[in-house]
Order: sequence, then structure tokens, then C-alpha cells
Amino acid sequence: MKKLLSVVLTLLLMAGVIAVAPVMASAAAPIEVANATELAAVLSSVADGDTIKLLDDITYDSAIYLYNKTVYLDLNGNTLNATSGLSVQDGELLLADPANGAFNVSGQYPSLIFALSAYDSKIEVTNVTGMSYFYAVSADGSNAEVIVYGNVSQPGTGASVRARNGAEVTVEGTITSVVYIDLAGTEIFPEDFTIPSTKAGYLTYTDGTSTVWVKCNDHDFGAAWNKNATGHWHDACSLCGAADTAQAHTYGAWVEDTAATATTDGTRHRDCSVCGYREDGTIPATGETEPDSLWQKIVSFITGNWLWIAIGAIGAGGVGAVAWFSTIFWKIVSALAVVIAALVGIFILF
Repeated sequence: MKKLLSVVLTLLLMAGVIAVAPVMASAAAPIEVANATELAAVLSSVADGDTIKLLDDITYDSAIYLYNKTVYLDLNGNTLNATSGLSVQDGELLLADPANGAFNVSGQYPSLIFALSAYDSKIEVTNVTGMSYFYAVSADGSNAEVIVYGNVSQPGTGASVRARNGAEVTVEGTITSVVYIDLAGTEIFPEDFTIPSTKAGYLTYTDGTSTVWVKCNDHDFGAAWNKNATGHWHDACSLCGAADTAQAHTYGAWVEDTAATATTDGTRHRDCSVCGYREDGTIPATGETEPDSLWQKIVSFITGNWLWIAIGAIGAGGVGAVAWFSTIFWKIVSALAVVIAALVGIFILF
């Protein structure tokens, strides 16, 4: 019975592998295009989930229109210039790698809107160049979203960015010459962003339903330095709430505070020239023997020769007693010498 179960399980596992293998291998290969003609043919027949891969730089002067499908664009290090606008409805046009190439949108489509995402759609582009007084970027409808990884610009009098009916627009670069941000018909000027930001690192324009986020490229960090042992940084940007990046200290030369001795470490410090943070340090003890003072030399001599000093004093006293025994002066000297020698000996011993 166990053998039968084992065989059955093995057959089931093999059947699973056979059934899954074709599905895993069925992912369509990227559709490669090298010029505008090939791109036009692909756009007319592209299927949901397909990837279009550029083999060269392409300038495409027809409107790009995508409906009810998700398509990926692999720029492959090349540049696609869409000079007649872009419109996506109920679908997505996404960059496989926003950093690998450029997808630039300009021109006028539709109704002089150059990058339009509408009705649950999302598009990703690199740069958008608009026409004066018309929408350069527009996201219209719930879940409609446009992400511009580069800049929105318009030489001259400026263009506008619109988000309405629950839509979102994000600009990672800068907005140049934009006249106003349009939120559900309400015109908000670029300098009138919301504080505090609803997304750290971005200037926020919102009416509570739709939102335009623009990367804060000119942070207003606090003037005072925060600091610790590893670095220094400012308070967060007052405009967008982005945290300042900590920087390593820039130290000057060490300054000696206390000199080291043979047995004791010295002290020193150095200051960061940017934020003033002070780092304290030590100067290792030298380990060298310092010369003895005169008193230390006398004590050392007495300590090393106390016995001979005592014997000499006693001897000197004895000679004096023999030669001038009758002289009271030398008797006193002899007695004092004996006493001093004895005291020195006792002092050294104990």
C-alpha cells in the first residue's frame, strides 16, 4: 500500500511540473523596435502585459494612445521622443527602468494636454514639455496617476499641471514656468504649497481629494547643527519635512591639553570646523624614567649605603675618643655621631 501511495504521489508531482512548466515559460519576450515605423505597428497591436523594447533612439510624431491594457516600455538606454502627446485610459504605460533611458513627451494631444492619464490609469514618463497656458500634465479621475521622473517645463510664459477627481501627479524633478496647479478647477500657484507636506521630501498641493507632489529641490533646513560623535546634520526641511543627510565631521589638528608623563596619560582635543563638535582624546604615557631630583639622589644614596654610613660614623667617633679622649668637645661629637648613625639605621630599617 505504501509503495502504491508513493507511486501515485510521484506521478502527481510529475504531472504538476509538466503542467506548470509551459506556463512559466510562456511569458512573452520583449517586442523590439528600432524606428518610428516599427513602433507604430507595435502600438496598434500591442497586447496587455507586453513589453516594448527600444533598440535605438526614436522620435515618434504620432499621438500615443493606449486603452484598457498595461504595457511596459524598456528604453534599454535609449531615448523615445513622443512629439504629439500621450494619452492612457483604463490602462498603464510603465517604464521598466526609469533610470535607463529617457521618455520625453511634448506636442499636443488631446485638447492640448501632453501627458494625460484618465479613468483608473497610470503613466510614467521622464520629461514633459508643455505649450503655453495649456496642461503639460493631467491626471483625471479616481486612481489616475502620472509620475514624471524628470522635469515639467515650458519655455516662455508657462504651462500648468492638473490633478482632479481623486487623481495624483508626482514630479521627481523640477517644474519650470508652470503658471498654476489645477485641483478640481482651483488654481494654486507653485509657491502656495501645503505645509506640513503629506509626503516627506515633496511639496504638496492638494484639495483633500486630488494631489500634486513636486520634489523639494531647494530644502530649507534648520540653521543650527545637530551633532554626535559620528557626524552633524540640520533639522528637517521646514518646507517638505525631509530629513537632512548626516555628514562626517571635518576635524582640525589635535591640541594638547595636559602633557603625558612617564606613568600618566595626557589629554588632547580636536574640533570639527563645520559644527564645532569637540572630540576628546588621550596622549599615552611615555614610559620613560625621569631624572631624580637632588633630594631623591641623597635619599637614594643613604638608602643604598646606610650600613657603611653607620659604620663610618661609629668608627669616626671611636677614633676621636682614642685621640682626644680628654677633650670634652670631641666626646660630645663622638656621642652625637653614634646616636645619628643609630637613628639613620633605625629609620631606614623601619
